[in-house]
Amino acid sequence: MGGSPGHLDSRTGRPIARVFVRRARVCGMLGAVAISEATAMSERFIGEEIRPVTGAPSAGRFVPGEPVLPGRFTWRGAEHEIVDVIETHHELGPCRSGSDEQYVRKHWYRVRTNTGREMRIYFERSPRAGRRQWRVFTVSESEDIHE
Repeated sequence: MGGSPGHLDSRTGRPIARVFVRRARVCGMLGAVAISEATAMSERFIGEEIRPVTGAPSAGRFVPGEPVLPGRFTWRGAEHEIVDVIETHHELGPCRSGSDEQYVRKHWYRVRTNTGREMRIYFERSPRAGRRQWRVFTVSESEDIHE
């Protein structure tokens, strides 16, 4: 990928790692199950909150114990509609009371929106700030996404 700056942090403009690790439960353990380098459709780190549109239908099927994936959400003042769910997975973490159990910490989704953007969004079950929330992690650079 000669000369390409790779992935840039949207706030600092500095390069971030070009390798993404997807985590999932493997035989009862937390393990890396897929590692892939950025392709021609590179991703840009965002790390911002998104707000589901109240009353919008869900973009995915109902799964007990999982959050309802919003069909529409607002981000940076614009409304986006999820038109395709490309991939889903969970991020696990240890029990906070000291047992050996693993718990789902984040629900991850790779989606395509009506604007043509591909986004990695997640729902954090137990955020440090205390309020459960949806966040956009990365956005494809197929369109210009300036702040």
